[in-house]
Amino acid sequence: SIMAHKHEHDPEWAVIAVTASSEAQALQFRVELLRRQKAGHIHPETVILAIADPAPGYVGSGASTLNGIYVIAENVSALHKRTYIDVPLIQSMKILLLHLGGPTQRVPCGNVVGKALSFLPHEDEEGELIAPIDILLDNMKKIAKHAPKGLVVATTEAILRLDDDVDYLSSSSFESQGVSVVAVPVSLETGMNHGVCKIDFLNNNELKNILYKADEKTLRDNRAQLPSGEVYVYTSIIHFSSKVIERLLYLPVTPPLDTCTYLGVDNGATPLTFSLYRDILLCMVKDIDYETYIGSQDEEGKGNDVMLREVRAARVLLWKNLRDFPIRAVVWPGSYTYLETALDYVNFLTSYNSQSSSSSSLSSSDSSSSSGDVNTSTASAAVSGLQYHSFVPSLGLAQLSRDSHARHYHPQQQQEADLLEREKREIDDHVALSDEPASVLYPLASPTQTRKNPPFSVGSQCCIINSLIYGQLSIKSRSVIENCHFRQGCVIGSDSLVSGVDADHQIVVNDSTCFLQVRDGDRPDDKYYIIYGIRDDLDAPLEHATLLGRPLQTWLLELDIVGQQDDIWDGPVHTLRHARIFSRFLLPNSGVAFSGDDKQTASWKASKKLSISEISSLKGSLPAEFSWRRSLSFETDMSIVHTSLCDKRDVCLLEIFSRCARNAPIQQALEWMDDIAERVATAIEQEPEGTVPYIGRVLSAISDLLAAYSGNKGGLRSGPARNPAFQEAFQLLYQGRYVDGLQAMRVQRDKWLATVESIARAARHYEGACQAVTRRMVETVQVTMTSSSSKREQGVWVEVEAPARIDLAGGWTDTPPITYEHGGCVTNMAIQIDGKCPIKAKCRKISQPIIILHVAEGGQPVVCSTKEELADYARPMAPAALLKACVVCLNVLDLSQPAPSLSAQLTSLGGGLELHTSSDLPTGSGLGTSSILAGVILEAVADIMGRAFDPQALIHAVLKVEQMLTTGGGWQDQVGGLLPGIKLSYSKPHIPLTVRYEIVTAGDTQESHTSFLKKLESHLCLIYTGRTRLARDLLQDVLRRWYSKTPEILDVTDALVQNAHDMHAAIKKEDIQSVGKELSKYWHYKKIMASGAEPPSVTRMLSLVSSHIWGASLTGAGGGGFMVLVTQHPNDHANIEKVLKEGLGEDASQMTFHKLAIDTVGLAKKYTTAS
Repeated sequence: SIMAHKHEHDPEWAVIAVTASSEAQALQFRVELLRRQKAGHIHPETVILAIADPAPGYVGSGASTLNGIYVIAENVSALHKRTYIDVPLIQSMKILLLHLGGPTQRVPCGNVVGKALSFLPHEDEEGELIAPIDILLDNMKKIAKHAPKGLVVATTEAILRLDDDVDYLSSSSFESQGVSVVAVPVSLETGMNHGVCKIDFLNNNELKNILYKADEKTLRDNRAQLPSGEVYVYTSIIHFSSKVIERLLYLPVTPPLDTCTYLGVDNGATPLTFSLYRDILLCMVKDIDYETYIGSQDEEGKGNDVMLREVRAARVLLWKNLRDFPIRAVVWPGSYTYLETALDYVNFLTSYNSQSSSSSSLSSSDSSSSSGDVNTSTASAAVSGLQYHSFVPSLGLAQLSRDSHARHYHPQQQQEADLLEREKREIDDHVALSDEPASVLYPLASPTQTRKNPPFSVGSQCCIINSLIYGQLSIKSRSVIENCHFRQGCVIGSDSLVSGVDADHQIVVNDSTCFLQVRDGDRPDDKYYIIYGIRDDLDAPLEHATLLGRPLQTWLLELDIVGQQDDIWDGPVHTLRHARIFSRFLLPNSGVAFSGDDKQTASWKASKKLSISEISSLKGSLPAEFSWRRSLSFETDMSIVHTSLCDKRDVCLLEIFSRCARNAPIQQALEWMDDIAERVATAIEQEPEGTVPYIGRVLSAISDLLAAYSGNKGGLRSGPARNPAFQEAFQLLYQGRYVDGLQAMRVQRDKWLATVESIARAARHYEGACQAVTRRMVETVQVTMTSSSSKREQGVWVEVEAPARIDLAGGWTDTPPITYEHGGCVTNMAIQIDGKCPIKAKCRKISQPIIILHVAEGGQPVVCSTKEELADYARPMAPAALLKACVVCLNVLDLSQPAPSLSAQLTSLGGGLELHTSSDLPTGSGLGTSSILAGVILEAVADIMGRAFDPQALIHAVLKVEQMLTTGGGWQDQVGGLLPGIKLSYSKPHIPLTVRYEIVTAGDTQESHTSFLKKLESHLCLIYTGRTRLARDLLQDVLRRWYSKTPEILDVTDALVQNAHDMHAAIKKEDIQSVGKELSKYWHYKKIMASGAEPPSVTRMLSLVSSHIWGASLTGAGGGGFMVLVTQHPNDHANIEKVLKEGLGEDASQMTFHKLAIDTVGLAKKYTTAS
């Protein structure tokens, strides 16, 4: 698993340097390493360097290594303010040198980024596609864990996976005084094509020789083959100890090796070409004598006589300086894959995740099917293993998230869900690493309209990587599509590779074909097509060369250019690699065609043609290719966002927004989001009545995107969202003018993008916009009041009291917007505490035309004599805010500006009001105090005003009050406390929001019900934990995650609804043990919903009483307040108290224990005339 690390340790490597064949390539490679450092895959303190080879052309791995270590030494010394190369400083470090830029790295041929940075069909934990360099870096972390200080040189010639935590490996496994070569076991067949290590296992794993492409007899005669038949292959991972580093730094300034560095080139010398393996390592292995070593030749060392003399002189110097250093093999279990040809590349990609691929083919030929989704388990497995960070609408739901589910917003389709990946990591920085925007070269299309999914046909072991494919998809077995954008579909044959192609028309590719498009960065309109057979040898001489499996000479004859020798070849070598036959138009008769192109041959003949060699070396092609791939990746992500939001699919987008923040400018991402939001807002106008608008989800998604860009440098996500600049937009959204509201939000937001702090504040205000939409939805509840038969005279008190409530199951599903988007169901009960109802309010008319509010007995009253004093209930910290909101909610007073004064209105109503409230419960009790208190206030004031609520209307009115206060509570508290006994209450995913309930009766008769309530009471224990909690702190986090569609929320919301029904069933069956079980299950779900719901002190309490109870839960949202236990034995309260006090000691001093009785009356009201 490739994952980011939090870097709580020192860096594995002081320096990571990468070599490249040119300055442009070096710069781009450094950018790619910096991207990985930014994403957390490389320690932030590691110095990243990129080193161009000393001269154009091929200099060899040995020369590149010596030049690299010398440039590293210069740079590190300069960074430490040295004016000279500080050798002891270099020796004190762990340094990693990566060779990525040689010609053998460009597999398949025409792949300008090289295989090291080509995407693999695998994503890391943050959803980013990995490349072989990521595997290499992961391997290097394992190496760094054991290797002593020194220099490690590695290449991506092979894709290597080293096993984790090998018991026998340690720092002593490496040669501290010399050189160590990492070797892994491979089959004999593999070893015969590479370098096999001859190891003396009896002599500290001394490396005796490296036998390159030796036959079986040679390997057996040299005792290089293990009894198992395997051999140890040379991996090109080499550790040079600190002592060897000193010698290596001496060599580049010593003739003739000075010519292999930029120093020699700057002095006018011709670069010396030599090999790391043949020229450096072999001089140390003891089976090679001096004459053999000096006289040997290697592919990397071929050249003219002068060059051969220089190489021999260099070897003499190397022998003299390195021969005496010990060299050993570090035997490391793992796997080894070498990619040399296009066929190797395709086979590797199509088998990379073979365990998830299907052996059968898929097809969906009926374009009139409902969605084109894959419906069988076999098909689902194949589709999920087919595409990697790609957007292919024809594959339906599976394309939205390969390793996760896409749950449709509508409840009837929620059973399609599986687990989504968990919420991901914060983004470190929103500033792009490159000045170039992700799509500056290739501006991509704006979001497309959701279209009906076309048919598809998919063979086995196929692979689609970082691509967008609209229209028909047909791909046969063992083929790869990578980094492509097809707007009208594609038909791809078997055993083929299609790479980098941008096509407006349908593309058809025959079997066994490599089809690549390469961009000229200096001329964005110039995109060259390379087409050849997957088994063609690009370096075979002309008489043996083939093109698409046919003789190349035959092709040249058919194309009528065989006589144009000077025009065909780019040099003296006549091979397919050097044939100038590729242009901006498709090669005729190649089996590759665009639909509707009937001028293919004529266009090709008239065009400028280049060879594969020339196209691969186009100036600017490398940055252009990286830009193209990033553009595709970004549009893929935003297309998924577009589909999930416009089609109301519950897909978690946090991971995508994190990638955007790492890789794309913020304005580019916001342009997409604004377009999506406008589409969703416009579509609402055509939706059937009762449909829940999805606009809240879209606003929250923009908030999530902004939060990703602000990262952890913009401050906390939660905070105030009442800046006057956004109030007009909030009002428009509240009024249902969504398009206008979004435009107003956008205008203000764009002024807040200058710093990460202001971006974080903008994110908060998008959450504030969500609250405006939620308030609009909640206020669709029907609140009907009737006129009372008699009005209360001045001086008559209306006294209302109500029990508290305990939530037994299903809580959180009653909270807007969850309750009207998903549907909610809660089981709870009304309780008296210590023999009384704890929540009270009383109200009377007074002669003065003012409103007097008493929040608590003995406290200073709040007097409202003007409309403005009453209307400030929504202001944070406003005095008596709840009481004011309840009075306003009754709609008997008009607070608008044209309306009469408050005094005049009260006079017309028969006088002012005096309102007292009280609660015997502590703040943050978790027993529903504020909502129940709102209910008793509304009932008391309504009665005074000559109005009356039915129970459902009162429940709905409390919902409105809480939205007016922006506390955003649900409906279960008022249901639990205002209605008697045990209730099952529910709401459907529909607008208008409607809460319904039933009083739960246990057993079949009233007698059995009453008996069960008494029995249940004897098993219930109520404890105040001594810890206050604020529901709003948890509520903000839960709603944010609901809107973000995090997997925990989606799955546990379904479970909570089922939990409420299961608790209801347990009560109906009079099963105390099952009641406890469901209560504990409920607590488990609540902890998933709200992280931080269980403080450590509560964990200790539950642990102490676990053997005495059937179940337990904190009431309400958790975090503190009251705890309710279902004891195994009746009337076991004293024993529970004893266990907790003895177990907690002084920590139990704030705890209190209370008598609980199930209330069977609910809200109660009486009238008095006392003053």
